[in-house]
Amino acid sequence: MQIHLYNKKHDIYAFHRDQKIYTECLLDFSFDLSDNTSLQSVIKQIKPDIVIHCAGLTNLEECEKYPDLAYKSNVAVTKNVAQFCSSNNIKLIYILVPIPIYRKSL
Repeated sequence: MQIHLYNKKHDIYAFHRDQKIYTECLLDFSFDLSDNTSLQSVIKQIKPDIVIHCAGLTNLEECEKYPDLAYKSNVAVTKNVAQFCSSNNIKLIYILVPIPIYRKSL
């Protein structure tokens, strides 16, 4: 429900991997977030002031079963988003789920 409060004052865009968006926004983009070229292209196109990054693989069993995918989804994508935002003076809000997905490797 909070999205309704903000989208009247701000343009809201969504990046997602699904075919369908489940919230209201001005535009949505469906692509593989690990594709850094596509990610940078879309961010350059919309020129955001703030990026709220909350994408990632959060299913603990999937993370343990597919550690390379977990790393790609949770570390590599986040690193790409953070580096791009930093180098383009875009504020970044990063939301993560506090689950021990890398506990075996620590």
